[in-house]
Amino acid sequence: MINSLSKYLKECVINDLSPADFESIKDGQIKWLIEKIMSLSKNKACTTVLDYGCGNMRLYNALSKLDLKFMYVGADFKRSDNINELIHNNDNCNFICLSEITRIERHCFDIVCVSNVIHEISIIEFVEVIYNTKLLLSKDGHFLLLDMSVLPQGELLGLPYFPDEILDLFEPIDYTFTTEKGYPIIACDIMPSDLMLPHTAIEKLCYLIMKKRDEFSFLAFSIINKYGMDIFNKKFNNINKRMSNEDLLGYILYLSGLSNFRISEFRQEHTYSSCNEFYVDLINLFTETFERTGKQLLLHDMYSSLYPKYPLREIVIKLKQATSPHSLFRFEDEKTLYATERLDYFIDNFTFDDLRESGIFVISAMCEVD
Repeated sequence: MINSLSKYLKECVINDLSPADFESIKDGQIKWLIEKIMSLSKNKACTTVLDYGCGNMRLYNALSKLDLKFMYVGADFKRSDNINELIHNNDNCNFICLSEITRIERHCFDIVCVSNVIHEISIIEFVEVIYNTKLLLSKDGHFLLLDMSVLPQGELLGLPYFPDEILDLFEPIDYTFTTEKGYPIIACDIMPSDLMLPHTAIEKLCYLIMKKRDEFSFLAFSIINKYGMDIFNKKFNNINKRMSNEDLLGYILYLSGLSNFRISEFRQEHTYSSCNEFYVDLINLFTETFERTGKQLLLHDMYSSLYPKYPLREIVIKLKQATSPHSLFRFEDEKTLYATERLDYFIDNFTFDDLRESGIFVISAMCEVD
């Protein structure tokens, strides 16, 4: 217990430690990352790597010991003096704060790594990771996602994802491995084309976490008899198998409560402006695209043009309003935004000042079409 807590404090809490030395990294996750990066770097003159949630840059230390030409950028909330020194002494190492990640040139990385991050973050932050990664990866780039399905001691606010849940979100090339003790580690090599747009990612993540909450609530209710324990052990036979029945009940209740917190957190966080300027920008973008190309507006192009001027959650919410029944737009194939006849009626009879003042719902109601 004391050794486990000491290790957690040393690796995850104390910020003034130097980045981990390569020789001390024995875990399978770093080994998997190194092997994947080396494999993906074949025939490349130089590989560009973004370490999204880099911590103390142990990945850079590991890569720097290899026969590999690479450019590394670490992204996290802040950097320590030791990381500053690491950057100062190495031309191929840099750092950017997460708050500035949208300023990075788009599609400039061969590889984006996200290691042991997703269990710590909210739904909307997870969606931001997915979409920022989609924007930052080159067309043939690779998103390397790693996470633990069994969290170490000290991760009091971490909600783990299980391998089958990740399969519901992505279509990874590689998919999970187990530790020496038999616990599953999520290990995915994901292509940019398999990264969902934000409205789809939010919908899937909310459904997944609500399903997790309901499942664990049911297990906690039924675990007082042997059938509930049998159901749990059948589904999660490689997870927490060393727990006593009493500890397991507490853990299930904890996961159920934390799942519910994630949903409540999502419903309350990130308030957005009630300003209707978004709809003005959306209509302008749609009409400009059609006039320039003769084609409808792709949702990916809409997101990439309006983000980060507008937060992703605001785009998703206001896009839903703009495509509600009897509104100015619709989308049917999850890829393309189509105009309804009401958009033509709006352009012929209203101004953008009308839209700014009244909002999309009022304008939609006024744009009656015979």
